[in-house]
Amino acid sequence: MELDVLEKTKSKNTLYLEESAFDGSTVKGNLKLIMDDQIQYVQQAVVKHEDYDQMVDQGLNVSKVRYVD
Repeated sequence: MELDVLEKTKSKNTLYLEESAFDGSTVKGNLKLIMDDQIQYVQQAVVKHEDYDQMVDQGLNVSKVRYVD
């Protein structure tokens, strides 16, 4: 629901994920949509460093993903 509100804004938006980016070994739904540019109103996602590394290991496109330590 929160992401739907952002669709109507003209701002640049960043999603900060506090929880794991994964559901098992699969990237969670909305995050995957952001990464695949299917949710275009969120320009960047910030995840934990270990989640970022797992994404890279899986060969995922991380061009819209940053990490924090």
